[in-house]
Amino acid sequence: MQELIAYCGLARHECGAFIATLNDDDDMQREIARLWLKEHKTDLEPKDINCAGCTSTSENLFRRCKVCDIRRCGMNQEIANRAFCDEYTCQKLTRFFEMVPAAKQRLDAIRAEGRESHGIAAIPSIRVGFCFRFSGIESSNCDIT
Repeated sequence: MQELIAYCGLARHECGAFIATLNDDDDMQREIARLWLKEHKTDLEPKDINCAGCTSTSENLFRRCKVCDIRRCGMNQEIANRAFCDEYTCQKLTRFFEMVPAAKQRLDAIRAEGRESHGIAAIPSIRVGFCFRFSGIESSNCDIT
């Protein structure tokens, strides 16, 4: 499976909201809402756990993704993820990396080794959002080889 990386460095195949949406799994959405409510002390309902992935241009996004400055910056620059940002060490990313060190490690590796070694060489920057592959399921509009 080709790994699709969010602008912030999270892997879409690890995102509970994305997986629950992809699998149309109401039970998983309820469980994620319960967990995230507890972890993030925010008002969440199962209907909020519905997301096509932050690199998507769809309106079907987790509400936090809709207002995410890291996502907005990546989309404005038309880059696959923030590993290719000229301002890679900006304050937005630095704060996020403090909360999610694994995202920093992933983006650091992409920056160090380049796109090809991470299986994202063929992903056009803004086209990432129109295609998904997960557990053998692929959207009909993928042109990634």
